[in-house]
Amino acid sequence: MQAGSLSVKIRITTSLFVTAVVLSGCLMDEEKAETGDELLSDNELSGSVGDGPVISAAMRVMRNDGVVLVELESDANAGYNVTIRTKGKYYPLMIDARGGTDLVTNRAPDFVLLGAVRQPGTKTVANVNPISTLAIELTRDLPGGITKENLATAEGYVVNAMNHGLTGLATTGAMGSLIDNDNIAEVVRASESIGETVRRTRDLQLMFSRPSSGDTVMQSLGSDLIDGIVDGRGGPRVDARTAAIATVVAAQVLLESMQAELHVNDQDATAVMNAAISQVSESTPTTMIDELLATPGMLDATRIGLDACLAVAASSELQQLRDAFSGVQAGMDPMFVRSLIPDNYRQTLDAALQSIAGGSDAVVDTVNDVARDGATPAPENRAPNISGTPNTSVMVGNAYTFTPDASDPDSDTLTFSISGQPGWASFDMSTGELSGTPTVEATHNNIVISATDGQLTSSLPAFTITVTATPPPNSPPTISGTPPTQVNANSAYSFIPTASDPDNETLMFSISGEPVWANFNTSTGELSGTPTDVHVGVYSDIRITVADPSNATDQLNPFTITVNAVSLGSVTLNWTPPTQNEDGTTLTDLAGYRFYWGTTPGVYTNSETVANPGITSHVVNNLVPGTYEFVATSYNDSGVESVYSNPATKIVP
Repeated sequence: MQAGSLSVKIRITTSLFVTAVVLSGCLMDEEKAETGDELLSDNELSGSVGDGPVISAAMRVMRNDGVVLVELESDANAGYNVTIRTKGKYYPLMIDARGGTDLVTNRAPDFVLLGAVRQPGTKTVANVNPISTLAIELTRDLPGGITKENLATAEGYVVNAMNHGLTGLATTGAMGSLIDNDNIAEVVRASESIGETVRRTRDLQLMFSRPSSGDTVMQSLGSDLIDGIVDGRGGPRVDARTAAIATVVAAQVLLESMQAELHVNDQDATAVMNAAISQVSESTPTTMIDELLATPGMLDATRIGLDACLAVAASSELQQLRDAFSGVQAGMDPMFVRSLIPDNYRQTLDAALQSIAGGSDAVVDTVNDVARDGATPAPENRAPNISGTPNTSVMVGNAYTFTPDASDPDSDTLTFSISGQPGWASFDMSTGELSGTPTVEATHNNIVISATDGQLTSSLPAFTITVTATPPPNSPPTISGTPPTQVNANSAYSFIPTASDPDNETLMFSISGEPVWANFNTSTGELSGTPTDVHVGVYSDIRITVADPSNATDQLNPFTITVNAVSLGSVTLNWTPPTQNEDGTTLTDLAGYRFYWGTTPGVYTNSETVANPGITSHVVNNLVPGTYEFVATSYNDSGVESVYSNPATKIVP
């Protein structure tokens, strides 16, 4: 049934124009030089998505010229995995994530999350979080813009100036390191702390009637970091008051975080963060939020914020807090920190923050002066990143090969070395590849592969290779994941389980109880499809199984999918026809209009064409309940299309 006609006014302010292209001296295809930048190659991208972990975020991967390569959603584990094909010249690739559900706040993130893929590869980790977002906003304002070198520099500046609890990831890089059970609590604490810093900074600006949003705060802080310091004196998008507020807000947030009582939306979020970590982790995490220790970066940022408060809003309570904080040391656990800090520290800093947010320009300048004088300079060089899981067994007469994944955050050239190298193996110092064919049974212990940039060295954990005369026992595969259990009729459903095999064998998937409206991919385990109105109902006892070549299996718990009936609505679009081309001449060949819409701002997944230039109204039907953004274009007899009109938003109940 229809929900009634909803009117949305759209004025087409864009114009049509026709361009002439003259080609001169074109080379034939066979005469063109074929370089690495011109070759198409596949790259399997994966990573985590989160302020806190964010599921169902609308994501895009884009070339450096803005062309969208793929659209997807973050999965139930707050991650993504997609293979793209493009040319090397289109790197760095950009990633954005909008909307979805933050498992800590239980609502959409307060700003667009950004990530990047610096250079071509075969398998690349590209996490999308507040740290990567700040780095990309900074990179936009560096000379040369978004390049792989600038991205590496920017990440170093962000981690140095806004280390909200990173330890191991401060060295390996929060943008490109695999997030696993050993570091997930670390990245969630740091990301949620930065996110809360942004939210409180935004809210204090709004309290004093200054326009602000999560995105503008992120953009201002990122631009400010062009000199490595948040001090209101950085790039072109800096706002000095935003910088001053954020400096003191960070002290409040970090004091909470060091005591394992970070408040998100005015509630202690420790238990919620731990629950989110458990929900998205494949197995038990090594460390939880309330077990994380204070770090030197957290202490430095807190010290600067407290000193800035005392410089502009001195009080006995502030002085008591500053004196108590001087006893906090790096490596202290939350309970110890809590025993040192006065109970009223949050209220004390609330009062100081309001005096800064509503204070004069002189107050803002004083806070930023303290921040600049007390900041630690950005690092000049960072250690390489190296990762990978070598096979630990091989049969006599079979070829063995392992190449680690390695990169340098400063884009320095890496060389590799090895200790404990087996006599039958060769080693490539330029790639780190260990390869060869053993001829006798043996066990080779304490093999260590290292990468160096000439100054700093990083190493893989020591490993063992056992050469056997018979195949090692087969280890069964594992499968995990939480399938969505609800979908609306006429909406897309997708679920991809996470599966792995200890023996690195190729896996195959099977399903029982597959819904009639769904398709199943036996190579990936993806269950997907779009149920229609005739499929409304409950589909029970769905079982997805994974098997290795030896037919060892693992299976997800049986699950149910309910297809819900929805009432479809419509929206009426009204517009004023254009009368001029872009060059100011009279438009005489208007042929019609195209309308684009979607449920994510700036992402238009649907379109309709109206080939009648004489009408000024059009009804879009069969819309499921939701919030939609519409834009329109016009086109002429030659098919030349204008740019988008201003967007219009409407809610279909």
